[in-house]
Amino acid sequence: MDGQGCGDHLNSSREVNGFELWISVAKSKADAANIREWYDLSEADFVTNFPHLAKGIQELPDNTDDDPPPLSGPSEG
Repeated sequence: MDGQGCGDHLNSSREVNGFELWISVAKSKADAANIREWYDLSEADFVTNFPHLAKGIQELPDNTDDDPPPLSGPSEG
């Protein structure tokens, strides 16, 4: 996966690695959806390009009581 065609913020392997890390620590489907939204990645593109991560997300609860607010994204700078 090189990030080509995977949202506006997945243009390098570094950005793809960051995305994969954020998704891998998601605690709920809502959390994962917030992360996908920040990276401008549709659910269809997510499932197509990251099937191993999509499968793990399916096993998460819909929401958790401690879901953080929507992400502002990785810090710039």
